Amino acid sequence: MVQAPAETAARDYTRLLDYSEKCPVGLPDWATEGERFAWRMICAGRIADMGQFTPAVQTSLDQPLALGPASTPQTSADGFGCRALPKENEKKQIWPDSRRLSARFIKLVATRKPYVEVPAVPTIIIRCARIDDQIYLYHEDLPRQLVLQDSRIMGGMYVQGARFDSDLVLDGSDLGGSYFYGDGLEAENLSFRSGRAGIVGLTSANVRGNVDLSGTLIGMLPDPKTPDERGGLIASGLQVERNLMLDPSDNIQADLQKVDLRSVRIGGDLRADSARVRTKMNLNGADIGGAFFMRYGAEAREIDLISARMAKGLELTGLRVLKPADNATIPVNDGTVDSGIWAQTGSIWAARLVVNDSAFFNWLQVEGKLVLDEASISGPLYLGGSRIVDQLSANGLHVEGPISMGWNADMTAVSFRGAFVEGAVQLFASRFDGPFDLRNAHLGALELWENGEDVSWGPKASLDLRNADIGVLQARFPQNWELSDLHDQQGAPLRLPVELENLRYDRLGSATPPQSSLPPELDIDNLIQWVSDSLPKSDQGQAAGFIPQPFRQLEETLRSMGADSEADEVQVAGHVHQIKAYSTDLSGWLKTLAGVIWWALVGFGAYPFRVLWWFATLVGLGVLVSRWSPILRDKGWTDCFWYSLENAFPLLQPSSEHQKVIHDHPFLQNFFHFQKVAGFVLATILVGALTLLGG
Repeated sequence: MVQAPAETAARDYTRLLDYSEKCPVGLPDWATEGERFAWRMICAGRIADMGQFTPAVQTSLDQPLALGPASTPQTSADGFGCRALPKENEKKQIWPDSRRLSARFIKLVATRKPYVEVPAVPTIIIRCARIDDQIYLYHEDLPRQLVLQDSRIMGGMYVQGARFDSDLVLDGSDLGGSYFYGDGLEAENLSFRSGRAGIVGLTSANVRGNVDLSGTLIGMLPDPKTPDERGGLIASGLQVERNLMLDPSDNIQADLQKVDLRSVRIGGDLRADSARVRTKMNLNGADIGGAFFMRYGAEAREIDLISARMAKGLELTGLRVLKPADNATIPVNDGTVDSGIWAQTGSIWAARLVVNDSAFFNWLQVEGKLVLDEASISGPLYLGGSRIVDQLSANGLHVEGPISMGWNADMTAVSFRGAFVEGAVQLFASRFDGPFDLRNAHLGALELWENGEDVSWGPKASLDLRNADIGVLQARFPQNWELSDLHDQQGAPLRLPVELENLRYDRLGSATPPQSSLPPELDIDNLIQWVSDSLPKSDQGQAAGFIPQPFRQLEETLRSMGADSEADEVQVAGHVHQIKAYSTDLSGWLKTLAGVIWWALVGFGAYPFRVLWWFATLVGLGVLVSRWSPILRDKGWTDCFWYSLENAFPLLQPSSEHQKVIHDHPFLQNFFHFQKVAGFVLATILVGALTLLGG
């Protein structure tokens, strides 16, 4: 037996071993032959591959080493292979006792002097080992890199508060349903690729480099007596200066029962492409200095991104967030659990999310809700091709770019109430079958069609645009305002229920410069019908109230586009609708009469020069009536014309001859008195119209 030298002697050992020498530091008496083999390899700066330790090797432990440091055997000498975690449908092998190492041995060579001071190679690499008891490194200092690769650590590993000067690597190792508890640990890098554990706990841990859990299975069967106990990645408060990775490894996706990353701080990216989270992924309050990726068929039952921050973008393209199927079972670590225990909502909760770049939700499948209330995105938001079953809620959302919801997106209820979108909200080529709420929203544009692609509204759809402010309303009328699956008795599509009260928009059709006529996708009759349909109606379909703003907004927009004649038609249509909405009592009839007179005289102000025709008619009628007067009849038509004009136009002083004309017949007296009053009224209206036209 080679005894361990004194501590002072070990501290002076700094040179690398010659590979023909024995290790100058021996193990205690309790060490097994397998552990002596492992230590000799570690001491020589080589990989301690327990698959290479056989009874034949035991007889040569005191002999010089035959292999150099770069020699790594590719096959196991004991014939059992070195895959700690078998592939799917592959039978698990029982490893022989010759591979067994004790947790005490691991702790000794990784944390105790003089072993941590020899050799000068700062790495402990052990692979294909069988460690049956629990590894306790609680609050220990580990000056070397510790690698336990492709090993079976069935008792679990407890490294809470441990301080690693270098890396901790557990790639390919299997902890079964046991725990890896690393709460509060410190390390350069932590790698647990293609492994398995019941729980990986990293609460408040601090990793100066990367945390790599790619391809790892993390989950356990709950204790039937405590069904709320769940396996998974438990790492709230974790700090990672570079990246946290849950990507596939060797074409095997990471599979986690749940993920708790609340309030984590990640300096780089969080990558979870193709990852499967069987219950909830919780990133509440997470701060990610890079981007968050969860793409390409990744899956979860619920995702919490409330108050999270991503400095360089968010990509969830192809993510599926599903509700558990009734009576389904979920395989976890060679077993099953009842999905009722892990019932989730199938939703993404991302209220107050902050993304300092673009956010990609393309081809997203959410069986519950996508909630983006009061979120802030400093770039475009892409939702193209996504399917959201319950609701998309984005009330108070702020987006510094466009929102693309086109290209085969399929959604039911959508709410952007109070949202601020600097770019366009694009809905073309997608289907919506539920209430679409844009109340109080501010949009750069609302695009319902583009290059021949129209939005599709299902039978349950409605659009609420009350108090919205839109730069460009790009739509076809009536095509973009019809329900695609419902028709009336004549076979015509039913109109989309819309509410336009206090809607403001600068342009219609497309963002082209002002023109003298309407774009081809617009039709004035359909525009008027669009506004009229939005106003309140009785059970019989008659106007039941009048809101002037939608008509006035349409009129103002058309005038700004240079379509003055169409704007006049809208002005008239608005007043006609107002008259139809009056009540049927005496007050209503009087208002209706006044409205009819207003329309007849000046077209509700849209056609002020119509009063000239009325004045001309009044003068012409006076000429005809004056021919009945004996005094004027003999003076000819010309004198009758001037008499009628002077009498009808109050600004003209009648000639002295005409002032002497006295009508004996009561009809003539009454008519010319009426003509004088009517002329005064018409002249007043004409002067007012000229004043308005002159500014």
